[in-house]
Amino acid sequence: MQLPTLEIYSVRSVLGACFALAARLPVRYYNPVPVVPLVFLYHVLISPLYLASSFKLGDILLLPLNILGVVYLIKGLIIDEEYICILICFVLCFFLAGEFLLRILSLLGIWFSYSYSFIFDVRPKDNSTFYQRIIGDSFSMARFRGEEPTTDALAEYGIPAKKIRSIFRARIGLLRVVLALCCSFLALVPAVWNFLEDESYQYCIQLVPFIILHHLLSSVHMEFNYVLFDIPFLTYEITSIGAASPTLGSFGGDWSSPLLNCYTIVACLIFVALLLEAGIWIRILIWHKTSRQPSYNHVNPESLDPRMIPRPHSIVFGPWLWKAHLSGETRIIRGIRGLVAIAITVIILSYSVLDLIFYPFQNTGLNYFKDLRSSRTPDSLSVNNLAWNVVVINPAFPVNPSDYALFQSQWGTRFMAAVNVTPLWSTEAEFGYPACAYTSNTTNYMTDNTAISRTLHWQPGYRPIDTVFCPRIPIGGPPEIASIPSPYITPDLLITVNFTALNISAEGLDETAKKSVQIMIGFHNDTSRIVQTTQAMTLVPGINMLGCVTYELRQTFKNSFAPDLGLSNSYDTFAVSKMVYTIPDPLASTSSSSVKQSPDISTFRVFLQNDMSDLRTLQSYKEQDTLSGFAAVGGLWTFLSGIFAAIFGSSLLRILFGVKPISLTGVAHSIEREKIQEACRREYPKITEEIRLPREERGLLSLLCDELIDVQLFEREPTDSADFVSNRGHGRGDVEMDQLELLKP
Repeated sequence: MQLPTLEIYSVRSVLGACFALAARLPVRYYNPVPVVPLVFLYHVLISPLYLASSFKLGDILLLPLNILGVVYLIKGLIIDEEYICILICFVLCFFLAGEFLLRILSLLGIWFSYSYSFIFDVRPKDNSTFYQRIIGDSFSMARFRGEEPTTDALAEYGIPAKKIRSIFRARIGLLRVVLALCCSFLALVPAVWNFLEDESYQYCIQLVPFIILHHLLSSVHMEFNYVLFDIPFLTYEITSIGAASPTLGSFGGDWSSPLLNCYTIVACLIFVALLLEAGIWIRILIWHKTSRQPSYNHVNPESLDPRMIPRPHSIVFGPWLWKAHLSGETRIIRGIRGLVAIAITVIILSYSVLDLIFYPFQNTGLNYFKDLRSSRTPDSLSVNNLAWNVVVINPAFPVNPSDYALFQSQWGTRFMAAVNVTPLWSTEAEFGYPACAYTSNTTNYMTDNTAISRTLHWQPGYRPIDTVFCPRIPIGGPPEIASIPSPYITPDLLITVNFTALNISAEGLDETAKKSVQIMIGFHNDTSRIVQTTQAMTLVPGINMLGCVTYELRQTFKNSFAPDLGLSNSYDTFAVSKMVYTIPDPLASTSSSSVKQSPDISTFRVFLQNDMSDLRTLQSYKEQDTLSGFAAVGGLWTFLSGIFAAIFGSSLLRILFGVKPISLTGVAHSIEREKIQEACRREYPKITEEIRLPREERGLLSLLCDELIDVQLFEREPTDSADFVSNRGHGRGDVEMDQLELLKP
């Protein structure tokens, strides 16, 4: 690579870094000296002119001033901890220093060579204007008119035509995806503006117009030399969205804003598309390093047909959108048809994002339940981990993090002194009277309200959650008795809480929540599930209550991801207690030894009632899954495509992608394409002649081949060249970038 080419690349890289820094830099850094605009204007108006002259000394004297200005900017950024801006500034200094070094090498070339060719390549492509040196050779009005091919470095890169085709197709496809996502992103801004509390949201709103401008510029410039100008933009965009990603929305949270979740999804999709774009450039650089020597099947730039140069609007919208699909179509019909196709495409894409991605995963933090009723317990029902337990949620005790281990080691003894659970067995029990058991290693400690700041009246603490395991009668019996909660195999329970042992005083009318203990009755051994699904009974000092408990069944998904996709549902069935009523205990008295009345002692006597009404089962379900989203999108596509075809006489696939309605082959036939070609030519020897009839002999058959039937399989001769790739379903005369496959060495 020659020295002036490196100088051009350095100018482009500096401009890219300036764009990135200007988009991120806070406004206050433009006073008193607007460093970034000055560096940018210098490289736009002055620096490219020095590339075309022999006077390099002035540029060498001015470039250090640019570097000093950026260093001055870095000092302020370090104080304000603007780390992303600091990184971009260091990149900018690197490119400026490289540019300064290249200028010195240019002067040395002038002094030590007799020929001016060391400085400039005398080929015609170097006689370009200064804006072409900034943006690239292909940025010229000829690109819009399509009168001449671009003169890029395809031959120098030595990349086969098949790879060129795949590169351009991928770049064009990603460019369209990014533009569509960015427009959708900005369309959501008015609806979510009130939810944007974090600066990351507002920063992304400022970043997206920059991404749109960058990709519109990319639609004009597709040559490989553009990589050194495009990489700074992509690097800045990717790092900016990536840095904001930890605070981009509360996707999947309970009752999170649907529009804000959609906003977050679109931002993530933009991030992924930009990563893929950067991957394409990395792939180009790898190919360039490994394929320096051109071979017989490499593209010759002079063989490019001028019609193969896509116009910018064709890159953004596709070459078939505004094309005449029937002889005699006016521009009015083509324009209306193109606008309607764009509108339908936007509707379908938006509907697809909502139904395939947003709605299935937006409610991941919510549980939808169907209320099912049955007259009796189903014979096939199997309740998991059936038990008879008591879960006690204690008050939150203010504990310093450093004292947490000591608090945890002493809590077991403290709890056993404060809480007692006694099973009330029948006097006729023949199997003994086993007691309820408590082990301290089953205690869970929940940090209480960490989001609230410490105040004079509240200190954050730890809320112990303990489980007391009570026995059941160890008998088998019928399945409807052994597999579900039953009063015949469970004892009544007497729960006694001594608040004095918990250092809780009954005096005072305030802060009752701090002086209370919550009691939950559980029918399985999963404490966290009991806390999540069971309504608690709250005890305050000095009360004596009697409670009647029954049960209902709950069925939740074993795998939460499969139902989101619409796959088979597998349920985990468990019993949940339901408090029928609570009343003051009629047996409580000051003289009672079991249900004792005292200002600092509370009791809760609970029994399980055999409910004779319909058994209630709450079963989890998904409001909308991905498979149902595909069905909805498919129905909308069919409906809108039918209306479009009725009005304009052409399908949406034909307008958007150039796919003809009737095709004789599918994707599977591409494996044996050449064999099928040879067999068809033997069986139908005149098929090629009938397709390629002279203009004066063309009739109904030619019309059907041009507009209705895909005959591309028979139009080309079989070839073994490495640059032959099928052009599936494209009509004759299409000028998309993938027509590079037609190039001959």
